[in-house]
Amino acid sequence: MIMSDSKPARLSQFYDKTAAGMVAALFLAYVIVLILTAGLIDDAFIGFRVVDNLYNGFGLTWNAGERVQAYTAPLWVMVLSVVFFFTRELVYSTLIVSIILSAAAVYIVVYKISVTRGAKLFGLAALIMSKAFIDYSSSGLENPLTYLLLAVFLWVFLDFKDGRRKLFLLSLTASLAAVNRLDNLPLFLPPLLYQFLKNGEWRGNIPSFIAGLSPLIVWEGFAILYYGFPFPNTAYAKVIDTSIPILELMIRGVFYILDTLIFDPLTVLVIIGSIVIAYRLREPSALALAAGIMLQIMGVVAAGGDFMSGRFFAAPFLCAVVIICRYPWVRGWKVGFLMLSILGIGFMSYNPPPLWGLGYNDGKPVLAGIADERGAYYQGLGLVAGLKTDIPQHEFRRGGEELRRNNTRFTIQDTIGMRGYYAGPDVYILDLGALADPVIARLPQIFAHNWRAGHIVRDMPAGYNDTLISGRNMIKDPGLAKYYDKMRLITRGGIFGWERLKTIVGMNAGQYDYLIRRYNYSEYGCYLSPQLLNLNQTYRHENGLENLPCQPRQN
Repeated sequence: MIMSDSKPARLSQFYDKTAAGMVAALFLAYVIVLILTAGLIDDAFIGFRVVDNLYNGFGLTWNAGERVQAYTAPLWVMVLSVVFFFTRELVYSTLIVSIILSAAAVYIVVYKISVTRGAKLFGLAALIMSKAFIDYSSSGLENPLTYLLLAVFLWVFLDFKDGRRKLFLLSLTASLAAVNRLDNLPLFLPPLLYQFLKNGEWRGNIPSFIAGLSPLIVWEGFAILYYGFPFPNTAYAKVIDTSIPILELMIRGVFYILDTLIFDPLTVLVIIGSIVIAYRLREPSALALAAGIMLQIMGVVAAGGDFMSGRFFAAPFLCAVVIICRYPWVRGWKVGFLMLSILGIGFMSYNPPPLWGLGYNDGKPVLAGIADERGAYYQGLGLVAGLKTDIPQHEFRRGGEELRRNNTRFTIQDTIGMRGYYAGPDVYILDLGALADPVIARLPQIFAHNWRAGHIVRDMPAGYNDTLISGRNMIKDPGLAKYYDKMRLITRGGIFGWERLKTIVGMNAGQYDYLIRRYNYSEYGCYLSPQLLNLNQTYRHENGLENLPCQPRQN
């Protein structure tokens, strides 16, 4: 009798050990894929230049002496600043930190949140096969830190005991994620509000809630005082002041979903599946997470999507995997079926991560200006490539180094990442995309039939170049000249000057917007600088500027 009882026990132990071994092996496979696919993209070097300026004594600036928030991810820049303090190097250090943060996030999802070994296997397989998730597990952008903060948030939300301590931890994690990137907030907001209401006695919850939000509150206060604005300049350049009708933005946002569905179907299907599962379960916490996913995607659509294929689906995808892995229905025969489905759908994607090799490049067809940004830079900025030669190896780096060698003091560029970083802090770079320029970021786009998200081509005011070179206001239009003086006071004036503080309030309240509206219909309202007219042919074609129509946009 003892022997008959021990045999099932031994079989159970064998099954448990085998399943645990499979989970460990698949986690190791994930780390290997993560290392083999690791690489940077050009936009990462925007933050690198800010870190470099900080350590050269120029503060958190893009162009030395001008306080403009040209970076989107403050917390990520802070992390890189700490890393740089110890390593005095950013390229390889950033890749290593990205791998560690991404792996830590996946470890939490698999070993802390998932409830069955079948769910762990499913989650790992899905995360390995998702091109969007793997692409931005490294890249030099803030995604790995978002992954980790989201994983911690979900762990606390799903497993910690209800109470004010839990609410504090949730609001703290959500606020850190918002400091990492402000448009992360919609993903965290529904579960955070659900927990706030679930605790009951809402008045007693407010202190814990506010205390947790302190990182975001402190950062916004600093941003308004230091930069003059609550949002990064990139938000004004890409979304807030584009003058593009909301319907047109939403159409581009839908194209962004379609692009991911076509070239990375697994990511979109898992997100849809998680929402369906949450609805069928009718479990409040799952519904709150699904609401966050939908709110986040709606925000992406309303903003017109992005030019980086799949990037803004990566964090919602991680949340979707948690919804599926959290609930014990992933067991038995369903595990095998789901694993086969994931592999089948995953290998249908364009360049699935496990098949990446040194030959990987951007061969993806461009849909509505949406490109495989990781493929475009992998050859010269991939970690594996860096084992054979120093990375980055790219014409943009060489262009920046040439600017430094020639002691260039002013230049106009349309791609500013590597060029800006390797040019050094002595070169003032005027960015045609307005990511680093607070004046032209607020001017209307030059109408282009196939505009590209994140690459809005702006008017270049007559006399603006001469103004930046000489330091004297030489802008031809009187109203815009006055607007520039106000902006210059904000970005270059004494931080605590009373006149500057009043101007910050007025600028954010729209007190000076009439100067921009007047300029749009003045004789100088659509000045095309020689630099804009002489853009390289590829850039002109990508942005629909072959004919460069010059008419003020009617509101």
